[in-house]
Amino acid sequence: MLMRDRIKAVTTEILIRDGYQGLRFHQISERLGITRGNVHYHFNNKQELIEIVTVEYVENVIDRFRVIWTDDSTTLKQKIEALLAFHRSRYDTFNPPGTSGHSWSLISVLRADRHLLGDKARNALEQFARSLEKYILTGVGMEVTAGRLRADAPVQEIMLQFVAIANSAGALTQDTGSFDKLADLYLGFYRIVEHAYGVAKKKEKKAGAD
Repeated sequence: MLMRDRIKAVTTEILIRDGYQGLRFHQISERLGITRGNVHYHFNNKQELIEIVTVEYVENVIDRFRVIWTDDSTTLKQKIEALLAFHRSRYDTFNPPGTSGHSWSLISVLRADRHLLGDKARNALEQFARSLEKYILTGVGMEVTAGRLRADAPVQEIMLQFVAIANSAGALTQDTGSFDKLADLYLGFYRIVEHAYGVAKKKEKKAGAD
């Protein structure tokens, strides 16, 4: 891995653990066994480094959400399971066995430090919010198109609830000290949607009545 990429990787870890104000160039240099001058050679200052890291991180998360939510070969439940697996992989990185309640989402951390960010980083967070709504709306809409949800399902409202869960993912796992609560929330809301608007459920009920 190139030194520039190693610096960005370490920066991401420190930001997730300690936030914007907890990041210092000497931490990066000590972690990598290089001089602070070497860090400055690649990145002029802390804000530039954080902006570059934030933009790339958000772009990667957006792309992952796009792949999961716009896959027309998966059901809504499978999309949620794929999303939980994605969340879990990042959660486990910062919450190894025997530990819990630690930050694991850079987006969640930087939202709290939004007032300290430069324009590019703030714009990236805003782009994430817009993309999140767009792709989840697409995924829920696919359930209606595929005939798994009724045509009168409130797609917009369902999307907003899933967005709310996604946006609170980091805070929820920290507050509860458990990833399981996040999984319960995602899957619990899915079951509510399925019970209220699932076509298969309605067919089963009708068949039972007959």
